[in-house]
Amino acid sequence: MTQMFEQMFEKFNGLFCKRLTDYWESCLNAGTGSPNDSEARLIVSDVTEKRSIFNVKYLMNLATTSDQKLQRVGRGSATNNSSNMMDMNVVVTLENKVSKSSTWSNSFTFSQKVTTTFKCGVPFIGDAEIGVEIGTEQTFGHEWGETTEETVQFQTGYLVKDIGPGQMASVTVTCSTAKIRIPFTYKCKDTALGGYDRGTVDYIDGVYEGVAAYDTRAKVSNGGTVNEVKLRADEEGRAFIL
Repeated sequence: MTQMFEQMFEKFNGLFCKRLTDYWESCLNAGTGSPNDSEARLIVSDVTEKRSIFNVKYLMNLATTSDQKLQRVGRGSATNNSSNMMDMNVVVTLENKVSKSSTWSNSFTFSQKVTTTFKCGVPFIGDAEIGVEIGTEQTFGHEWGETTEETVQFQTGYLVKDIGPGQMASVTVTCSTAKIRIPFTYKCKDTALGGYDRGTVDYIDGVYEGVAAYDTRAKVSNGGTVNEVKLRADEEGRAFIL
């Protein structure tokens, strides 16, 4: 980098080279006294056009979790104003937006702007006693090193039974969150500008970092008794329901 810096410096007049469009377009011209001039900045970019990452193998023995928290996601209530015992629907209102996040990265210095296609399972915590598990393999197509987020969805309507006269029914939804960090190995195949394939290379420098949301529960009260129910994921895995 020092050699590159010296090459951008013109020793004849003591000025730095910059971009100049006069007669010719975007030529080098020794015409600025500061390397901080916006037209004198040299941007080093990766000549890789696209990258494919596959055969991701998580090193589960090195997986770590931290910053475990119990989050109150939402709450709702309804009062039986009649003189008879009755069942009532309670609507839970969101109080705290909880999101899951995932980031896959490595030690590439100049590769953050290369759009990467990669296949892997997403780590998650299915049960606090079991710990970290790996989901079904999926295909992703965003920038390598980019963080993706998904808001935790949950059932908002609950039928609470046997609410006595003048009693208030309530439902409180909670979940736990934790940070996950797992190193992984993978295979990488780069395609250079012009469509030239560089071949497959094995790497050991991958790191997954994310926030998992798990153990989502609904605490249901009819004004007399309290039941805590663990919510399950729906068929699409996008919301937690009874």
